[in-house]
Amino acid sequence: FIDVAGVQTGEDGEHNGDPFIVLNHGDEQFSRQVILQNAEDDIFRADLIVHGFFNGDGLPDLFYTNGFGLLPSHVGPYQLWLNTTDTRNGYLLLELEGTTSNRDAIGAQIELYDMDDKLLGYRELGSNFNRAQNTHKVHFGLGAAKGPFSLRIRWPGSREWQSLLVTGNSFHHIRQN
Repeated sequence: FIDVAGVQTGEDGEHNGDPFIVLNHGDEQFSRQVILQNAEDDIFRADLIVHGFFNGDGLPDLFYTNGFGLLPSHVGPYQLWLNTTDTRNGYLLLELEGTTSNRDAIGAQIELYDMDDKLLGYRELGSNFNRAQNTHKVHFGLGAAKGPFSLRIRWPGSREWQSLLVTGNSFHHIRQN
């Protein structure tokens, strides 16, 4: 289930609101928790929090700038938080490459199904808000679900769905057509 990390931005040069994480409990229930409420972490000064997969283990990581609301950020330091959660939950990580659509496949719609044709997840590539920036890699948390899985992709500008079978706990680079 997708969790959200963020920071409430303030006016330039002012402290931002407390950084937070919204935990998705998977039953349409969420809980919001303030994180790192001490000045030595300085995330309250973050201009940008970037979600990505920086060490290839299938767990989402975070990178944030620490600019005290000033651009370019120069109060520093930048920080990379690698997710070292001890979990047996499965994942699927995809990188899409458009050919007849845009190269980064911005706007691609992705659906993931189990072998009983039950929808496990939906993602749309490239939907960001405000000053957020996330990786172009698409992540599905699989929990204890076992594969293979049916993946359906609708590329930007297309009405047709491309169907593929994929395994879990893996990375797939998928090229259009």
